[in-house]
Amino acid sequence: KIQSLTGSQMSLENVEALKSVSLLAGCDKATLEELRRVLKHKTFTKGDEIVKIGALSKEMFFIIKGEVDIISSNFSRLDREKEGAVFGELALVYSIPRTATVKAVSSEVEVYVLEKDDFEAVRSKSPQLEAAERKNIFRDFSFVYLNLLIPLKVFLSVLTR
Repeated sequence: KIQSLTGSQMSLENVEALKSVSLLAGCDKATLEELRRVLKHKTFTKGDEIVKIGALSKEMFFIIKGEVDIISSNFSRLDREKEGAVFGELALVYSIPRTATVKAVSSEVEVYVLEKDDFEAVRSKSPQLEAAERKNIFRDFSFVYLNLLIPLKVFLSVLTR
């Protein structure tokens, strides 16, 4: 888990926790340290929308404190995530629209944000990160197909009846 920290610096212990993210699992310590350096610390309060469904966004979030709700397009809660959870990996890598809205439910939610430009700068120097990204492509596109394209196809077929 990525633990709550004093200030905005991740400890070395937390750098190893980045390996729990499938995209980062094959990275060596130097690559993880480089990623740690580019993370940005942000705080949200209860009710804040961290990301909105359909929005074009290019960052991934690591929750270090608090809880968030993952909300579908019909406004139902899909899940509640807390410290140690990660979201936004698909948006970071593929620059696709957000597949859900994420709202802060705790009085204070702290996250680390990995932005696409920073991710790409680190990736360009890391063969392990490039290999991990290629490995995840099939899994990611399976997710997109099952969660975005099939529902869209069903929706369009209902409209054309």
